[in-house]
Amino acid sequence: KGATAPLEGFTVVALTNVIAGPACGRAFVELGATVVKIEPMRPLHSPTVTVTWSGETAVGKRSIILDATPRRGVPSCTAWYRQPT
Repeated sequence: KGATAPLEGFTVVALTNVIAGPACGRAFVELGATVVKIEPMRPLHSPTVTVTWSGETAVGKRSIILDATPRRGVPSCTAWYRQPT
């Protein structure tokens, strides 16, 4: 049997923004983790910024768009995360 990546079998839910958080998520992907990026329904940045950063930091990630308001976002995220894969 071949070697496995150190984080293979782990799932990381990324609730990050700007550069450092998404870059960290990419590092998790490169180490073998499954990374799921939670995206807000309303973008936090202009399309130019989002596309530029996503080209580098979203590589290998899955993404889901959820309502990020406190009343709806937390229950939605919790319900999604508890679903079997």
